[in-house]
Amino acid sequence: MNKQYGAAGRKERFYLFVALAMFFSFGFVSNVFAVELTNVSISPSTIWINQLTGESDIKLFADCVSNSTANVTALITGASTISVDMMRKNNTSIYTGTYVISSFGGYNATVTCGNVNETDTTIVPFYANLLDVNVISISETAAYAGNISVVRVEVLLNGAPLTDGADFSVLLKDSFNTLNVDVREISIDDGVYELVWDIPAVEPGDYDVYLVVLFDGNSFTMQFAAPIKIRPPVELEILKPSVDMIYSLTDTKEVEIVVRTKYNLFLIDTLHQSDFCVELDDKELQIDNFTFDSVTDTYSFFVDLYRIDPEKYDYELFACVNPDGFPKYKSDFFVPVEFMVDFEGVLQDAKKNHLSGVTIILVKTSGGATYDECVTDSSGFCSVTIHPGIYDIEMVFSDISVKLYDVLLPGKGNSFNRIQDIVRYDRSTNTQIDGLKKIRNFVAVDFMLPYDGAKVIMSDAGDGDFQVFMCSEWNFADRVCLGIWEPFDFGINYFANKIEFETDELFAFVTGDRDSLKVEMDEYQEKYFVGEEVSLKGIVKDSNGNAVADASITYRFGDIEGSTLSEVDGSFRIKANVPEIKGVFDVLLNVEKSPYISTKSTMVFETYKKESIDLSVPQSLSVSLDNEKSIAARIKNTGQTTILDVKLIVSDLSSSWYKITPHNIDILKPGDEKEVTITFFVSLDDCANISCKQEYDLQISAQSGGGVKATDGFVMYLEGAFDSVDEQKTAEIKAGFSENIVSGIVSVENSLTGLAFGAELPGSYLIILFLVVIFVIMKLLKIPKKQNLNEIHRMFDEVLADEIKAEVLRGAKELNISANRKKSEVGKNRKIAKKMSDSNAKKDIRNILANPFD
Repeated sequence: MNKQYGAAGRKERFYLFVALAMFFSFGFVSNVFAVELTNVSISPSTIWINQLTGESDIKLFADCVSNSTANVTALITGASTISVDMMRKNNTSIYTGTYVISSFGGYNATVTCGNVNETDTTIVPFYANLLDVNVISISETAAYAGNISVVRVEVLLNGAPLTDGADFSVLLKDSFNTLNVDVREISIDDGVYELVWDIPAVEPGDYDVYLVVLFDGNSFTMQFAAPIKIRPPVELEILKPSVDMIYSLTDTKEVEIVVRTKYNLFLIDTLHQSDFCVELDDKELQIDNFTFDSVTDTYSFFVDLYRIDPEKYDYELFACVNPDGFPKYKSDFFVPVEFMVDFEGVLQDAKKNHLSGVTIILVKTSGGATYDECVTDSSGFCSVTIHPGIYDIEMVFSDISVKLYDVLLPGKGNSFNRIQDIVRYDRSTNTQIDGLKKIRNFVAVDFMLPYDGAKVIMSDAGDGDFQVFMCSEWNFADRVCLGIWEPFDFGINYFANKIEFETDELFAFVTGDRDSLKVEMDEYQEKYFVGEEVSLKGIVKDSNGNAVADASITYRFGDIEGSTLSEVDGSFRIKANVPEIKGVFDVLLNVEKSPYISTKSTMVFETYKKESIDLSVPQSLSVSLDNEKSIAARIKNTGQTTILDVKLIVSDLSSSWYKITPHNIDILKPGDEKEVTITFFVSLDDCANISCKQEYDLQISAQSGGGVKATDGFVMYLEGAFDSVDEQKTAEIKAGFSENIVSGIVSVENSLTGLAFGAELPGSYLIILFLVVIFVIMKLLKIPKKQNLNEIHRMFDEVLADEIKAEVLRGAKELNISANRKKSEVGKNRKIAKKMSDSNAKKDIRNILANPFD
């Protein structure tokens, strides 16, 4: 009972807690604002409009909190109305905007934050200030150091005169330094400030002036319209010699100097001779005969001018003054002083020969143009006095002129002022250049002073195909080119009929008529298989037939191209594979070698696809009568195109004696190989009525329908065949005779053996008995003694004699063996052996065997 009540109580308390939570939650939610705008501010807090630009940049900040997407706008009202774009910052509730104020006065910034349900607005007032400074006057635009300067200015704050709370200072600026100068006195009269400041002792020169106004913790700077020139305590001006002209001297000279001075009378009382000085560059000169002219207010004195540096010709002359207690002050301008130069010397060639009649022209291009010239006399000498400076120098010979640009005269060191030391010249007449059949003109020039380019003019451009060549390594002592002659670009002045060209450096130059090349080709093949290697040979020669080495031969036919060089004897060889397609091609040869005139040559050849077959058969074959025998012939397409309808032909043999399978090959592609069987069969009947040979030398040919042919040799041996009817009969005789004679020989052998071992017979009896046997055989065969004696001899030689010899020798061997076997029993056997070894008996047997029918 109590447990149930406790559980029910807890459930009631839980429901009560949920109800209260929901009540308070709805109550709090109903009190949350949908949009809230806070922290609206403006920066800077105090706004000043810049006097120089007339503007001031303002930033506006606002914090807009919204439970949905918000839009923030701002509007500036007051002296002017400005709409400001407010941008959200980094997905926060902060919004910023920037605007420009150009007028002073009071403003209101109205910022609104809103969504679709409601908005919130805040208004922030602010004020923009303007401090305006106007310079009314300045007492000095040029003053000595130590003097005072008074500046009168008007200062306005928001359009009203500012009469209190402002402070001032002055800034002086040149290219290197900035100097802050305090204002020592400040006074105001009718709203205008009068500022007194001291001109500081600084380096004389022009300075920009700035006025700095300090007010309410802010600094405002304004530049004066014109700079101020701060003078030295004393100023010096040279009146004589004129600073606007170059004062030229050929040697040391006494010169009068006239100057006028200006100085601060509050600082300097008067000037004396000891206060003056004259400097030539940095060298101070001795002053003599000092005077002062009170009418013109000028000072006059004399100095000696001379070359201080033996390698220098141009100087700057300054007047200076150095009062006691003050630094040295130089005149603002100087007198340019120059010492003239003697340009002289002897012009000669590489063999030390003097060159007369050569005009040397010198045109000064710096510091005022001048023109000077001299002509070499019979000893090659010329002399002219010139101003130091930069010159264009032209040397005009009889048919050649050489012009050099931007030459500094004099050169470094006096020794280079002599012509023989700065000019080297040569006109060799023995120069030979391969490729030039005629030399028109030649010049070698070297100039020892620095120059910026040169121009060479050669006369007689003439006609024909000529060229200019340059040698950069000309040896003046040996008068020979140590390098190579290279082609050089040139132009032609057709009006003057002259060759002209410009060059960065002077070398040896030559003009001449170019020789021409020609090529002679050996006989060459006009037809090639596609892809076959072509070999062309030729020789390169000049117009006189002399071989030309190292000529470049380039060739091209179709898409194939290449190059080679000619050998010492002018010969060359071109090896290349012809195109892989059928057609007619032009072989284009281009032969060239500088400076020769190049030549071209054209040859024509035709390419076609190779048609060829290869036939291989065994070397020989033995065929027996009435027996079939075959060989395999192999046919291969060794060409580049398909072969059609290939047949085999056997020559010099009856077509009934062989059969070819297959009869023909319909198609044989390149590289294909096929086998053909030739079966031979000769019957006995074939040789019954005709003479069959034992050996046939045959030709077997394979030939296509298009005429492509291949042949191979073959020997057929016919076993059982005879070359003639007589030969056949002889063979029959041999066959019968051989059969009978063998049986006879066996009988003879048995008889001889029986006689030999049965009785003691002399060797002559045996011979007589053997002859009787032969005679009986002849009678049995019915062969006349003298009939066909030669054939019978040959018969015995080939068949019978060999068999008889073999049987006789075998019988003799057996007789000897039997005799030896019975030697111990019958003493008579010794006599038989002796008779058998008798040389006369052996001789008789050999004669009978050799000539059985004689």
